[in-house]
Amino acid sequence: VLEHCTHKRLVLEQLHANVATLVMDKYGSYLIELVIVHGLPEDRARIVRSLHDNVTSLSLHEYGCRVIQCVLEHCTEQQKRHVLEQLHANVPSLVADKYGNFVIQHMVEHGRPEDRERIVRSLQGDIMKNTHLHSFCSIIEKCLIFGTTEQKNALIDQVCADDGTGKTPLLQMMKKQFANDVVLKMVDGADSAHRDKMMFAIEEHIPALLRLKTQESEQQNRLSKGAGGAVADKRKKPKNG
Repeated sequence: VLEHCTHKRLVLEQLHANVATLVMDKYGSYLIELVIVHGLPEDRARIVRSLHDNVTSLSLHEYGCRVIQCVLEHCTEQQKRHVLEQLHANVPSLVADKYGNFVIQHMVEHGRPEDRERIVRSLQGDIMKNTHLHSFCSIIEKCLIFGTTEQKNALIDQVCADDGTGKTPLLQMMKKQFANDVVLKMVDGADSAHRDKMMFAIEEHIPALLRLKTQESEQQNRLSKGAGGAVADKRKKPKNG
């Protein structure tokens, strides 16, 4: 629309004057994203500057988080550095949030290697505390996809270390719905030495894991059959007389 608008500059000035309101609106945020992606560098820079005081709150907002992701993807390093620093300062609260986690995933994907390094370091000590969270596991998967070999190895070393009970976090992760996907991603991305390290960490527990998997499958089958029978009973026609 702006491309064919005869009063484009006037419209843009109106947008600039109302950025704080527009980024929190379903349709307004989309307009701001369009300017970030297709606008002039000076318009992009003005928008980013207007977001500086609200980076964290916007990252936790349904529509604001999309604008922050757009900034991370399309702005220059100089334009987005202040935004990145505010995000780095709030990684713990963002990774567990249903909107904030997407912003952190975008940081991992579109940030510099040193940004990924800082995120990996901030997550390492919290892996077992957060593996029940889909959002947290999705971020770890992004680190395994876009991280360096050293960063991937650091995460694998963390989950293969003895947790003080004679077991490894890796073993517990394999039993959890979302964390199990992380384990598979680790296996796919690990070098041969770290893949062997993962296998060594779990090999003595493989029989128990297989038994657990069999028990879960049998329980699921029983539940499915029970649900099917209940539905069939409801569909039976009542007998006459």
